[in-house]
Amino acid sequence: MEYITAKEAAEAWGVTRRYVNLCITEGRIPGVVRKGNMWLVPVGMEKPGGTRHRVIPETRETPRTPQKPLNPENPKPPEPLEAALNRAIEMVYIPFPCDDPERILDAYNDEKLKGQHESVFAYLRGDFEFAKRFSTDTKSEDAMRLVNSPLAIAAAISSGDYPFFLEIENWLKQIIKSDAGKGVTAFAQQSLAVGYGGAWAYSMIPEWIKTGDFASLHHRVRFEAIVRQADYLRWLGDYDAMLSLVKTALSFSSLMASEKESSITEIALRVRCSIACHFLMRKDEAMQWLISAMDKALPHGFITPFAETIASLGGLTEQCLKQAYPQWHDAVVEQAAQTVENWVKFHNYFTKSNIPLILTIKEMQIAELVARRMPRAAIARQLHYSEGWVNKTIEDIYKKLLISNRDELAELLD
Repeated sequence: MEYITAKEAAEAWGVTRRYVNLCITEGRIPGVVRKGNMWLVPVGMEKPGGTRHRVIPETRETPRTPQKPLNPENPKPPEPLEAALNRAIEMVYIPFPCDDPERILDAYNDEKLKGQHESVFAYLRGDFEFAKRFSTDTKSEDAMRLVNSPLAIAAAISSGDYPFFLEIENWLKQIIKSDAGKGVTAFAQQSLAVGYGGAWAYSMIPEWIKTGDFASLHHRVRFEAIVRQADYLRWLGDYDAMLSLVKTALSFSSLMASEKESSITEIALRVRCSIACHFLMRKDEAMQWLISAMDKALPHGFITPFAETIASLGGLTEQCLKQAYPQWHDAVVEQAAQTVENWVKFHNYFTKSNIPLILTIKEMQIAELVARRMPRAAIARQLHYSEGWVNKTIEDIYKKLLISNRDELAELLD
């Protein structure tokens, strides 16, 4: 094959040389090769069509550069992150066989995809360090690291590893800032919501999760987002809406297509049904939902969903364990005690670092006065609010920060 230089191609097409270089870096001229520091274009190649670009003067720099060096023999640009994420989601967000979850690993030759499923199983069995190691191993692959990020954040909370959470949080914020697509942004925000919800900082989760507007999320991820919305409704104390939401999700989820399959999301939804029924004083129904979740999980040693929620169910978990799975009672209770201790550690670090984000400006103003031990009546006079409004705001502050008095508040603000 004969070739001409980029300069000769520019003259033949009546465009600038920089325009030709731009087309090459975008992969819009097939068959180009590189010789030394020079691009060569096949003879007879027509001027590339497609996206129209304004002609860039020779004195200006090309505004775009390729994300990675291109192979001269195959100048194809790297796959956009959103496309890579969607492809990874299709491979990862699938149900596993109820009788033998590990059998799903046989379907993968790709070690990273297999490792993601192994990470899920390790997390469910309480091996949070394995889940965190896999997240570290995928640092160089943005799409796989994104897919793993909700699990990695959950593992960070359950192990009380606030520095690890900070590392993932900062990276996800950079992904959001890069504006790599609506689906990428939504997935990153949903991952962060796992951490913010886990820290009981629901004022920090995005509005679209609160309202259930999941249009930007890949359809396979929407049921996981419903778990986040259900936890938000629980935080609001709206247990009727929480139960209705989760039962509807269980009815229509494609995860429920086969009685022989299950997933971490299905187990989480069943546990949320139990929590809602418990707070609605519907004990028998709460027990049914909880045991149905245990039926999906405990035969495989998946104890984490119950250890993480044992404190929310006021003894119901222990009762169901003794009734249906007595062999797992001690393991769940022991992990629950460790998880609670780690969660308190995580929550204290998180809250101390994020109080200005958790509280509104008015709440922050009042919190500082309360911490300085100013009487509530004096706060009301100084800020020109009613004393009743100040009292309610202080209670809201305590609820958001999971504290009960001004001494704890003063310690957080110190």
